[in-house]
Amino acid sequence: MTPAPAHAPDLRVTGTVFGRGAQACALVSATILVGIAALTLGPLYLLPLIALVAWYAIMRIAAKPSMVLVWIALYSLLGDKMIVSTGIGEGQGLLRFGPLLSVVLLAAMLLVDNHTRMAARDVVNWGTPAVLFAAAGAVLPVLGVMSGSPVRTITAAIPPLAMGASLVFGVLIARSEIDPDRGRYLVLLTVSWAAAAVAALLFLFNRGIVLPLAREFNQWGVATAQAHGNTWLIGRTSGVYTSPNVLAILGGLTLLFAVFGRLVFRQRVALAIPAFAILFVTQSRTVIFATGVAIVIGAIFGKRRPGLTRWRTMLGWALVVMLVAAALIGASAVFPQYVESLTGRITAAVRIFSEGPQADRNFAGRVAFWKSAWTLFQQRPLGTLGPPELALGTAVDNDYLRFIVQGGILYAGMWIFYVTWLVTTGLAHGDDRFIGAGGIFLALTALALTPSTYVMVIGVFSLFVGMHIEHIRRHNLEPCTRHHSQETGAI
Repeated sequence: MTPAPAHAPDLRVTGTVFGRGAQACALVSATILVGIAALTLGPLYLLPLIALVAWYAIMRIAAKPSMVLVWIALYSLLGDKMIVSTGIGEGQGLLRFGPLLSVVLLAAMLLVDNHTRMAARDVVNWGTPAVLFAAAGAVLPVLGVMSGSPVRTITAAIPPLAMGASLVFGVLIARSEIDPDRGRYLVLLTVSWAAAAVAALLFLFNRGIVLPLAREFNQWGVATAQAHGNTWLIGRTSGVYTSPNVLAILGGLTLLFAVFGRLVFRQRVALAIPAFAILFVTQSRTVIFATGVAIVIGAIFGKRRPGLTRWRTMLGWALVVMLVAAALIGASAVFPQYVESLTGRITAAVRIFSEGPQADRNFAGRVAFWKSAWTLFQQRPLGTLGPPELALGTAVDNDYLRFIVQGGILYAGMWIFYVTWLVTTGLAHGDDRFIGAGGIFLALTALALTPSTYVMVIGVFSLFVGMHIEHIRRHNLEPCTRHHSQETGAI
């Protein structure tokens, strides 16, 4: 065989470049054709083209599941903004179509991709507590409509279904070419910095420092809050979300991953900076308390990997704490009233233990909500089936009580089973202490918030739980595989 000349091109590289060029040309041509069709034929004739584009996207995502990371990050960041008014059934409501599109995407992938079907089966087999909780949340609103609740109650089934979709996506990503912890890091890095940047703009805007885009983000937030029927807060910052507590949940989860994720120190700092900034501007006492307790318990009871704790890491975190303390001192000099408000809120929370609920106005309001919810449960011991907020006309601000009112002790028990499973399986394996700490975090924040309804938990955290499910499956199958290999070698 005659050897190829030294200057001969690498046909594999040439073919790859040519293939990418052809794909780019085809994509540009398809975009032009869709634009022409939209301008000349009208939207009715555009539907088949949209269907073809959607089908192509589904096939591409099925072939490369890591693309889902972009979508999960997007709707977890803008989930409170991606809404549409609906008049389904009696009255009007808002539909967050980010979770809805995730459910539709999973349904389409289940139809066309066998790997997705296998991932869904493994989620059921190895993540049973999570599946039971999500399934119950999806079934109860359907039963509510069947028993006479307004038809729009059915939309309450979408968030639990979206949680299930995120679980399956997490398994698929864990089996793809991307490292699960790298995927987690990229998602949290993108979402936390984007959310922290918007929150910082609004924080300064509320104090008379108007930076570019700050006014536009503020108007966007006011419009969204009005659509949700909420009050747009000025002191505490909500960022791109409708409540400071939702933004704070993002900060808490990001800080937990900065502590327990498999990261190098610079990556931990890159996550810790936006996390601390978010916790500062939101002033969420529940989230700050839950984050601190989760870090302490995760550090004490979590099974460590060999060599995980080194003196350099401890010294680095000591430096981070010193920088945070310096930042707080600087903030107290620049924004003394805000820092005084933060310390006042923390002091009021401590006084609750000695003076009772009336020591803090916000906590007293929550206690009133809880009493109303408990009265409703006594009137309807089998549960409201649909979201109890529809019957109460107010928030519940306690996931445990919310689940009891909606589905009785059984539904609340499924939630407890779920978070307990997260804690026990997460802390049992040194590679996934973040999930164990995340379970503690959810269990504590659920005492005074409803994190199960937040887009960050439905999307990003449930995606991470899906990766954890794949970790559990591999951990349990490794001994079987090793034993089978030994038997095969012996034969």
